Amino acid sequence: IHRVRRLRADGGVAEYWYVWRGGPRILHACAGSDLLLDREIARRFPEAAAAYARHHAERKAPDRVSLYGLITRYLQSAEYARAAPRTRKDRRTLLDRVRNDIGEMELRALEARGARAALLAWRDRYAGTPKTADELAGVAAKVMQWAVDRGELQLNPLAGFPRLYRVNRAEAIWEEHHLATLLAHAAPEFERVVRLATLSGLRLGDLIRLPWSAVGEHAIVWQTGKSPGRTTAVIPVHDELRQLLAAIPRGESPTVLNSARG
Repeated sequence: IHRVRRLRADGGVAEYWYVWRGGPRILHACAGSDLLLDREIARRFPEAAAAYARHHAERKAPDRVSLYGLITRYLQSAEYARAAPRTRKDRRTLLDRVRNDIGEMELRALEARGARAALLAWRDRYAGTPKTADELAGVAAKVMQWAVDRGELQLNPLAGFPRLYRVNRAEAIWEEHHLATLLAHAAPEFERVVRLATLSGLRLGDLIRLPWSAVGEHAIVWQTGKSPGRTTAVIPVHDELRQLLAAIPRGESPTVLNSARG
């Protein structure tokens, strides 16, 4: 069993048990002190032990009947393994909740009339946090599509599901007068960051790592932090960007942007 004990923001303590590192959670206990937490764990131990036995039995005998087994096979697949570490961690957390909520659904039920409505009703139980609701439905849809591609399901009942979460980022868009106000008061080092961001479209994490070696005569060619090692950005060096790059002093640092101390 993989056990994790953490302090809570309210001053209490919590402990989590997983069948194995990265596996399904079988116990979650909270209390105001270590002594009370140990008592709570002892009280809930029989339930955790039963879940431990069930998960290991299912692991030894692959479940090809239920959604729970389908999710387990997906988590052991090459497609899941290809995802970035943070993506795998977030996806597993969501899929553990899906397994706990609706893992007992049989695969044949996913192809039956009314399956989509039933799954959306499950998703809507989380409507109070619409982003989480859509993330849960999204990972479930991904697993089901993976099964369709491999012939385990005839259709994906959550394909193209309607989203609950809506975001309007219009107020976050910077216009020319916003930039003019900022740059009028910015230190030279900060001004370079802002101007290079607007002229290149690179994210902050990529901007601060951008080396001079990636800057060519006609383009910036740089492997970004998005999907590490697989996404290469090619940014044309147009006149305004060329002027900015020419104005940035080149010190001993290999990166284009540096602090006031180099």
